Amino acid sequence: MNLELDTLVIPAVSVMVMLFGICLTSWQANKANKIAEKADHRSELAEQRALRANERSENAERRAEKSALWSPIQSVLQKLALLDPAKESAQVIEHFQELRIEEIELIDGFPEWNGFGDWLSSEHGLGDLLAREHESWRVVA
Repeated sequence: MNLELDTLVIPAVSVMVMLFGICLTSWQANKANKIAEKADHRSELAEQRALRANERSENAERRAEKSALWSPIQSVLQKLALLDPAKESAQVIEHFQELRIEEIELIDGFPEWNGFGDWLSSEHGLGDLLAREHESWRVVA
């Protein structure tokens, strides 16, 4: 009878150990899946933050580029504001020429602007008018 009991107990214990192993493995797999899902969610959030940061960086870079185009114009305008045209007409003309060059570079820095041709045409007309006026100053002086 002892032999019969051993032949029944050992397989029963083996089955119980196997079932316990299956349950433990299943529990560990579920726990690992939950950890992986949290990691995936965190990864998605990090990617979204990185994309937003990259977009902000690109926008700031574009604003800095556009802002840098204005600096030379502001510098020339300050030089012009300090000049006396009656005493320093040659420098005034030189600064107006520099201003026009910087304005063209500014406008050229905005390729999305479609009014460049019209603006350049009006600048040419203005330059022609200023040149004629300057010639009349020479005749009077």
